[in-house]
This record gives sequence, structure tokens and C-alpha cells, in this order.
Amino acid sequence: MIKNFRFISILLFVVPIGSYAQDSISVTDKLYNNLSPVINFSSATNYNPGAKVYTLRENLSDLSLVYEKQTGDAGLVQTGTAFDDYVIQAESYTRKGIHHLWGKVSYLKKHSDNIKWNESSDYSNIYPYVFADSIGGDNLTGDKYSFMGGYAQNLKKMAWGISLDYWALMEYRSVDPRPSNNTSNLVFNAGLNYKISGEYAVGGGLFLRKYKQFSSIAFYNALGRKSSLYHLTGLGSDAFLFANNQTASIFNGKGYGANLQFLPVNGKDFSATFAYENFSFEKQLNNKQNLGLSSIDEGKYISEISYLKQIGKRILGAKVEASYTDRQGTESKFANNENGEYVKISSEKQYKNKRTSANLTLIYQYKDIKTSWYAMPYVSYFNMDESHKATSRNMKISNLGFGINPGLARMIKKHLIHVDANLGYIQKLSSGIELTGLSPAKSLTRFLMADYDYLSSNAFISGLSARFDYALSQKNRAIYIKGTWNYTKYDDVHSNFVGVQLGVVF
Repeated sequence: MIKNFRFISILLFVVPIGSYAQDSISVTDKLYNNLSPVINFSSATNYNPGAKVYTLRENLSDLSLVYEKQTGDAGLVQTGTAFDDYVIQAESYTRKGIHHLWGKVSYLKKHSDNIKWNESSDYSNIYPYVFADSIGGDNLTGDKYSFMGGYAQNLKKMAWGISLDYWALMEYRSVDPRPSNNTSNLVFNAGLNYKISGEYAVGGGLFLRKYKQFSSIAFYNALGRKSSLYHLTGLGSDAFLFANNQTASIFNGKGYGANLQFLPVNGKDFSATFAYENFSFEKQLNNKQNLGLSSIDEGKYISEISYLKQIGKRILGAKVEASYTDRQGTESKFANNENGEYVKISSEKQYKNKRTSANLTLIYQYKDIKTSWYAMPYVSYFNMDESHKATSRNMKISNLGFGINPGLARMIKKHLIHVDANLGYIQKLSSGIELTGLSPAKSLTRFLMADYDYLSSNAFISGLSARFDYALSQKNRAIYIKGTWNYTKYDDVHSNFVGVQLGVVF
């Protein structure tokens, strides 16, 4: 508890970094601009912090409290299908002359339910090599601390920027089975741009990443334990020599990446980003031998091309995004020697997961000084091919999605109302699964089939969010409330999400 109060005090200290740059524009006028989807239509700044100098974002600071809750039975079994969390967060963006400074700090308290076949944390980063038990459980508690900050400078011909992003996650459960996981992730980004004309710049960036997770599990009632323990290796396979023992693991990871960009210096017009990202880790048993049990090497290729054109009070645009991810896993085999130690006898690539995605988004926005409305139709394609060599198992899924995101913003005197919606549908194109050697009656098979049914289902997607900002008597202060609702109906399951956010902006 003391640690949490210390963190919140740091959070409250960080927020005012934007307050020294206040100007004559009211805070709701700034919000009216910043909440426009045009501001974040291109994701160039996610890859190159130097590109921040070309954004159209206004100076703002935000301190808020968030409550979120999801119910239902839709989701991957290993990540859970229900949760509720509480967040306190602060963020700020400041532009003063050639200097740009931004930061965000947050603390999240989360409770997750209905998690099975996974007792490790951060599943999306370390899959499929998680530590699992056959029972799982509810009420997995997590504390996550996040810090992010960056600085960019816009010179006459050049612009450069750096950023640092760090988060730490601690997850645990107070009843059997009792995982205790500590995860940390640190990313450093740097970018440089050079103006080739009065309208465009070329640039590039790089990032370095360090990742680590300590994962263990314990049973206070060891005699009454009814679950089995596994080091899973993908599609129902496991390192059987270490089943029901070796209950502590370390995931040591690292990453790097680079990108090239063509950017409009006015924040609109033609933009292109091409990036490569690599992430790898080794899973080690946390014992006296520190055996390297398995490893992952993942390469991801990303491209994005967007165009925005302003015609009077109207903005038209289009964005094409595509990515290809190749994730390969290497597994080691061991045997026991006469001294009771484990001896490595071979190492071979066994697991593969290849994913392809493509998205086309269009935008039409009308905006005057009091009213803004927009519509963003989209279509998406996704394909996944997952396989495990030694067991001759595979899962293949492809789908097509389409929908529209409309929105409306309205200034009422000095106050602001902002409403967004989402309607979409995911249509399965093809799917197939082969679980060679697994009996349909096994619990492990049922969990794999539950994941397959979820991933290969058709889905109807709907959502609505509404935000009201009330300007205070001081021109540069406003309080707000925001409500969010999302509902997704799959063939046989559904999920329902609600969120409430209270905050102050200045």
C-alpha cells in the first residue's frame, strides 16, 4: 500500500509538465482539436518520436480515474474472459517553440477471472511457452505500474526525438493454485527526420527493448492438490520430463527494430512508414542448473501508408496498413544422468505461428468552430497458421472484418460533448484444426477447442462512448466524465464491457 501511495504522488508530480505552456486557447477548444480522429490517423509517432514535432496536437495535461469491467465467456482460455480494473493515470503533452515534451504515468489494479491452462503473466508476449495447471482459477490479482516520457526538438532542417517506456507487472492469487509472477518491460526509442522540402520530411528511427519475467507457482495445500502442472510448448504439447515439477521459470527477452518514414510536416497529406521489429526470449528453469528449456524468435514486418486532404471545412483520407509476423519456437530435450542431473541431448525448431493482417480505413470529417462529425468505414483481413512439428498439430484461421466508426463533437457555449460509436462484423473465411494424438475427452483438448471456436467464430461488434467536458470558470480548466460500452457476440459466446472515466484537464 505504501508503494502505491508513493507511485501516485509521483504521478501527481508529473502531470504539471504541461502547465507552464498555457496560452490563450481555452481547454475545451484544445480538446475539440485533440479528440479529432485526424490527429492520430497516422501512427508514425508510435515508431519515431522525432515525428512528434509534425503532429497537430495542442498542449494539454490530463489526470483521471478509470473503472472498467468485462463479463461474458468470450476470449482465450489462457487470458481469462472476465475482469475488472481500476486505473489512476496522468498524461501531458507540451509544445513550446522548438521543444516538445510528453509523458504518461499510470497505476492499474486488476482482477481477472476464468483463467485456465496458464499461470504465467503477459501471455501475448511469451506464448506458447507458459507454465500451466489443469485447474486454473478466478481472482488473479495484478498491479501494473507504467511510465512513459519523451522529448523532441524541431530544428530548421532537422528534427529528432527520444522516448522511454517502462512498465512492471506483479500478478498473484491468494488461493491454490498460487502463481507469483513479476514482469518488466523497457523500451528505448530514438528518431531523426530531415526536411526535403517545405512540405515533407524523410526520417527513420530505432528501438531497443529489454524484457524479463520471473514466474513461479505454489500450493499451500500440497496434500490436497488435484491439478497437474505442465510446461506447455504449443497446441497441447508440453515438456513432459518436467511435468509436475520445476515450478519456477525465468523468461529473459530482448528486442530491437528500425523504421523508415516519409512524413508531411503539417500533419496532413501523404505519409508512409515501413518498420521491422524483432523480439526474442529464452525460457529457463529457475533451478541450480538454469536449464534453457525453450526460446522464441519473432520477426514482424509493418507498413502503413496514409493520405489526408483538407478541402475547406472537410477532411478526406485513406489509410492502408499491413503486417506479417513470423514467430518460431525452439525446444530442447533433456535426459537424467546417473547423478540425477538433467543433460541436454538436442535442440530443434518445433513451433511456428505465422500471422498476416491488412486493413483499409477511410475517413470523412466535417469540422467548423462548433460542430464536428466524422465517419470511418473500414475493412480488415486476418490469417493465422500455427503448427507444432513434433506432434504434427496445426490450427489455421482466416477472416474478413468490416464496419464503420462514426463520431460527433459539439461545443455548447464553453463546454464539449463528444460521442463515438462502432459497428462491425467479422466473417470467417476458412478454418481448420488437427490435434493429432489428443483424445477428445481430455481437458487439454477441450481448452484447445474452446480457443479454436473463439478464434474461428463469426462475430458482431458494437460499441458506444460518450464524453462530456465541463469548463470551469478558469479558462484553462475542465472536468469530464466519459462512459464506454462494448458488446461482441460470437457464434456461441459473448463479451460485454463497460467503463467509466472521471478526470480533469488543463
